[in-house]
Amino acid sequence: MDRAAGGLGLALAVHVLPGFHNPLLVNAVRTTPDAVPFTLYANFDKGSVGLLLLACLAPRLASWQDARAAVAPTLVAAVATAAAAIGAAWLAGQVRFEPKLGAALPPFAPTFLFVNLFFTCVAEEAFFRGLIQERLTRALAHRPGLIFLPILVSATLFGLAHLGGGPLYMAFATLAGLGYAGVYAKTRRVEAAVVTHFAVNATHFIFFTYPALGR
Repeated sequence: MDRAAGGLGLALAVHVLPGFHNPLLVNAVRTTPDAVPFTLYANFDKGSVGLLLLACLAPRLASWQDARAAVAPTLVAAVATAAAAIGAAWLAGQVRFEPKLGAALPPFAPTFLFVNLFFTCVAEEAFFRGLIQERLTRALAHRPGLIFLPILVSATLFGLAHLGGGPLYMAFATLAGLGYAGVYAKTRRVEAAVVTHFAVNATHFIFFTYPALGR
C-alpha cells in the first residue's frame, strides 16, 4: 500500500500521468520590479496526490486536544523556519525585504495563497512527512540512536526535489525542510508541517522578493 501510494504520488507530482489539465493562472509576472518572472499553474495532479496521501496515510489531528497541543510547536517552528530559510536567502543575496501590502499586494495574491496551500504545501507535506518520514520513524522506532535520521532523510529529499531551482535553492529548501520535518517529529501530525510550510511560503511571498531577485 505504501509503495503503491508513493509511486502513484510521485508520478502525479512530476506530471507524467495523463488525464489532468493544469491551467495556467499567472504567466511570467514580476511581483516586484527586481524579481525574476513568476508563473503559476493550478497543478491538479499534484493536488490530487496530496489529498490521497492525506486521507489514506498521513497521521492527522484526531481531536481538539491534539490541535491545542500542536499550536505552540507549530508557531515556534513557523517563526524559526522562516527566519532560518528566508534569512539565509537574504544573506546570500537572493531576496530583499520588500513588503507587498495594501495596494502593493499583487492582484493574484489570494489565488497564489490558495493554490500554494492546497496544491503545494498539503501535497508536499503529505508525501515527505506523512509518508516518507512517518514510515522511517516507525521502522526505526526500536533504534533510539537513529531518532534524527527520518528528519534528515525527509528534509534532504525535500531539498533534492527543489534542485531544479539550482543548488542554492535546493540548500534553502533543505533548510526549510528541516523545520517542517522537526515540527512533524514533535507533533506527529501532518497539519503542523503543512501550516509551518505555508507560513514560510506566505512570509516569503508577502514580505520578500518573490521568487528571487533577478540577475
